[in-house]
Amino acid sequence: MTDDLVAFLRARIAEDEQGALAACGVRGQRVPAGGEHWRWERSHYNDPLADTPVDIEAGAAARDEFLAEGADVGLRSIEEYPFLATPGSGPHLVLSGTEEVEVGVGVHVARHDPNRVLRGVEAKRQIVEAWRAAKIRKVTSGRNYGRWTDGQPDRQYPVLSRLPTYATERELLGLELALRLLASEWSDHPDHRQEWTP
Repeated sequence: MTDDLVAFLRARIAEDEQGALAACGVRGQRVPAGGEHWRWERSHYNDPLADTPVDIEAGAAARDEFLAEGADVGLRSIEEYPFLATPGSGPHLVLSGTEEVEVGVGVHVARHDPNRVLRGVEAKRQIVEAWRAAKIRKVTSGRNYGRWTDGQPDRQYPVLSRLPTYATERELLGLELALRLLASEWSDHPDHRQEWTP
């Protein structure tokens, strides 16, 4: 059962990674390592405060600016990309204008930019890998662990090198619970199984 759960998690994590990477950058440009950071900014070219961040979580004045009729606020990347047709560079314009964006939606979108999603992807992968490494350590009783893994997890996931060479049943059960809890994020996915619910 746990092997199917791990396969399910790896597939969902990969989908989240692909989605975050697809949201980054300008067509034809290389995506920055770790993905983009997004923020709301004043964006009209005639605005003397253009490119100034608008922190819609900072209080009523910022929210009013975000919602003001005719306000020219856009969601942009902090990272800049070279312009294709002219010299210079500029941010990735993710969303132009806020006419139909509610404050709560604006906060949520900016908080869950590709950079944050990709950090979550990496953390989830390390939890899955920790379970796999613990399972190998349990099976091998710590003997020849390096031969079983060929050292791969330790290079890709340095946290695993700090684990003891032998995994206890309690550690394995704790990590299995963590896998089930991770899977609950995708409980509405058609491949999710009820038996995985913690």
